[in-house]
Amino acid sequence: MAPIVKVWLVTLNEGHSVVETAFSGIWNEVIMTAASYSGDDGHYGLFHSDEEPGLLAVILGYPSPEMSEHVQQHLRTIIPRLASWITHQELYQMDMSISELSMSPEKIAILFSESQPSESNSLPGKGKWAESAPSIFTSHLPVDPNKPKKMTWVHVAPAADADRLRELGTGTVRKFTMIMESRIASQAAE
Repeated sequence: MAPIVKVWLVTLNEGHSVVETAFSGIWNEVIMTAASYSGDDGHYGLFHSDEEPGLLAVILGYPSPEMSEHVQQHLRTIIPRLASWITHQELYQMDMSISELSMSPEKIAILFSESQPSESNSLPGKGKWAESAPSIFTSHLPVDPNKPKKMTWVHVAPAADADRLRELGTGTVRKFTMIMESRIASQAAE
């Protein structure tokens, strides 16, 4: 059971804003539900795009794919309310631990690319090939088992390093500011 990280891109629906109290309430419920069911070392962050006002990134760390599925089952009751606020864009899943990502600064940059940067090991932050995965918004749709999985290089770094990501990356770099976070510390660490 290897840990996984999911980077979920969503857009705010027309007429909604991240500063609304109801928005904060629903996202707090989502993040706390995810945290309470994910076991030790869960880490979750909600980020707002600095360049695209309606774009949000949710970064979720799970100890295993099975735990991710368990959390999604518990979130199903929240989804109808959440769907009135956001529209699913893309969900990327990486085989890595959330502790490998640069989520400690409040501002991050994320590179999304169809190719791995030639000097990815020298880039700040951490990158990995990510598989496009079904989200809780799309998991009810049929999946063609013969269709090749879409792979994207996703690299997360402090926002101060966005220009370096742009220099060496061939995709899109977006900057985000954290607006909500939850971290579950393992019992062994205490």
